[in-house]
Amino acid sequence: MKKRLVIYAIGLWMMGVSSVRAQEAGSAELFLEAYSDKFQELFFEALRQKGIENYDRAEALLLECKQIEPLKPVIDHELAKVLAERKQFASAEAYANAAVRAAPEEYWYMHTLMDILSAQYKDEASRSWDIPLDMPEIRRNLAKWYLGKGSGDKALEYLKGAGDDMEARVLREKARNLIGAGDAPGEAVIEVSPSEEAKEDTSGELSAYRNDLERLLKSQSWEEARSLGREAVESYPLQPEFYLGIGRALIGLGEYRQAIQTLEEGEFLILEPGPVALRLYEAMAEAYTALGNPEKAQEYLNKAKAVSQ
Repeated sequence: MKKRLVIYAIGLWMMGVSSVRAQEAGSAELFLEAYSDKFQELFFEALRQKGIENYDRAEALLLECKQIEPLKPVIDHELAKVLAERKQFASAEAYANAAVRAAPEEYWYMHTLMDILSAQYKDEASRSWDIPLDMPEIRRNLAKWYLGKGSGDKALEYLKGAGDDMEARVLREKARNLIGAGDAPGEAVIEVSPSEEAKEDTSGELSAYRNDLERLLKSQSWEEARSLGREAVESYPLQPEFYLGIGRALIGLGEYRQAIQTLEEGEFLILEPGPVALRLYEAMAEAYTALGNPEKAQEYLNKAKAVSQ
């Protein structure tokens, strides 16, 4: 009898342990879920506070985010921007440096860092700079920043070690157009003006692509539009409107990340503001909104607004 009671007691104890472990596992899952929700809540509230210029509160919320996700470069980037607004440039620079080191391919991180350095009368040659200038993505992003500042000479300087793909070639052409330098010795020059490709279109094929692609997009024939857009890009790789058409089709198919990549390719081909630029920026804003990135969406809405004015 006593033996049976002991076995029974052990059985109850083991069942209790299993129950506790199951509860602990369930609690852990709920905790992780709440953890992610908490981060999102803090982060988006921080962006909201920054938007209404409540920078003290935004900084406090972002620091809470950093405790939860210490390795996310987007937090360092946002902290850099908030601190810069408060004129705390030394601290802002440290966070901006961290963001660029973590994601050197992200242009806007470099943009923020260079703006912060510029506010302190520094540049990438300053002693505080600890980012390798031999990285092609770093050189391209520096070139883009200098193009934005109207310095074609500096942009060309950094593009020397930035590779020779379509993006780098278009940036070089933008820099040359900016400074009116013409052909640089030893470097191939491409013409990216839509009118130049149009001159070569003796068969009316370019216009046919435009009209057919627009028709497919209006009828929401996304697969057909994507296919036709890719065909058009193969024949006319310097036409930003065809990248816009592919991007619009990808948005219609719910492939937002791929849409952004394609639209970015089209953006590099835009030399002057106009209807294509406006539609492309609006498409970028739509894609970023769908991905839950309101900050990037707002950036492109601002670009669209600037073009429409």
